[in-house]
Amino acid sequence: MKTQHLRSDPTCLNCGTEVTDRFCSHCGQENIETKEPFSHLVSHFFQDITHYDSKFLLTFKYLFTKPGLLTKQYVDGRRMDYVNPIRLYIFTSFVFFLVLSFFSHSSDEKDLDKMNTRLEKTTKKLEKRRSLLLDSIARGAGDSAELREKVNAINTGTVFTQGSGTTVKEAIARYDSLQQTLPEDEKDGFVMRAIMHRSLKVQYGGGDAQKTVSETMKHNLPKLMFILLPFFALLLKMAYFRRKMYYTEHAIFTIHIHTLIFILSLIALLIYQLWHYDGLYGWMTLIVYIYFIIALKRFYGGSLGKALLKSILILACYGTGAIIILLAYVITIAAIAL
Repeated sequence: MKTQHLRSDPTCLNCGTEVTDRFCSHCGQENIETKEPFSHLVSHFFQDITHYDSKFLLTFKYLFTKPGLLTKQYVDGRRMDYVNPIRLYIFTSFVFFLVLSFFSHSSDEKDLDKMNTRLEKTTKKLEKRRSLLLDSIARGAGDSAELREKVNAINTGTVFTQGSGTTVKEAIARYDSLQQTLPEDEKDGFVMRAIMHRSLKVQYGGGDAQKTVSETMKHNLPKLMFILLPFFALLLKMAYFRRKMYYTEHAIFTIHIHTLIFILSLIALLIYQLWHYDGLYGWMTLIVYIYFIIALKRFYGGSLGKALLKSILILACYGTGAIIILLAYVITIAAIAL
């Protein structure tokens, strides 16, 4: 492989700064002859690919085998040998969500099946209630007029099925009126009513509505995950406030942890397509948790016991916050889409 010749003119072609070595000290451009044969262009291409691959492989090696080391190396200033944390996160998250989109169709059908099952349970519950009311009327127990009014409310339609000609507004009105016929201890709570309303909107909004909600959620999920990163970093800063570390250092640790989660989730997703083992994600969660404890100890220092205790507190707060954010996200997306 031939080495490209340096230019005799020490002036950088990119920024005009005087070049004292092979590379410009101001912009980093190599001060070589611009006219080069095609073989040099090809050799440069393979050199760049090989260089990037070596950084990529070394980064993944330490990410998997030495929890917390990459963050420590980055904070200490040793950065040239590894892929930039933000670039690594963007790349792995992009690949994960790209692969996830290929396997999401079957999961969408399962979600619709769950909604249908929930609606069927509601219908059966109300039909049972109607039988009890009719029995009370036959025995002359209670106010007959009031009981017949409740039966009529149920008779207005208890079967929620697609293709029945029922509109979204009618379905929600039926559900609400039917709920009023139930005793207080059997009525759905506030959260369940909200879920049922959203389910009915998707169920009776037609295929376009279902597709809109699904596509909107998939499109915005990566953004949601990105929003959770600074929240997790804030929890780390609060847990280790005595370390007097910059928020950025906690953010880099957060990025490396979430990058590992994306990679393991991708591996688990691919394995699950071949081997439908329901406990696979449970084992993955355990692996991530153990990794997290080791990473905390290596990066922040302290004893293993302190790392274990702080990991529990951090994840408890993170889980609570993530659930609240996810619920708000789902409700907002459904409201916008529908």
